[in-house]
Amino acid sequence: MAVVDREMETAIRELRVRGAPAIGIAAAYAMALHSSKVRDGDYVAAMETAGRELCATRPTAVNLAWGVARMVRTAREVAELPSAARDARMAEVLQRAAWAHLRAPAEPLVLPRGVRRWRLPAYTTREIVEELRT
Repeated sequence: MAVVDREMETAIRELRVRGAPAIGIAAAYAMALHSSKVRDGDYVAAMETAGRELCATRPTAVNLAWGVARMVRTAREVAELPSAARDARMAEVLQRAAWAHLRAPAEPLVLPRGVRRWRLPAYTTREIVEELRT
């Protein structure tokens, strides 16, 4: 794929990105990266083409289509703005998309590190998420 970031496209296609919300956020991120590279020509057409190609990587992934659609809709809204303003708006939409899917885990996180397993209690992660949201 030449239009969207190849690394992100590969990560989505080869299931390196797991979980529906993460796939949607990864798609939105790939579209934001692409937006920052489109400087000349028909901005909206370039974003729509990139979106179609990205959706083709996992055609049944609903959240992928959601992330792409959200960024294409934003691209249409900001098409007439200077590129710096477009990039700022795309980053803002990406940030909102990520926060919309961020949830504190209900169970402790277990982080394997070598032979050890570190546990982070669920209440600690909830506190961290709430602190980040404020």
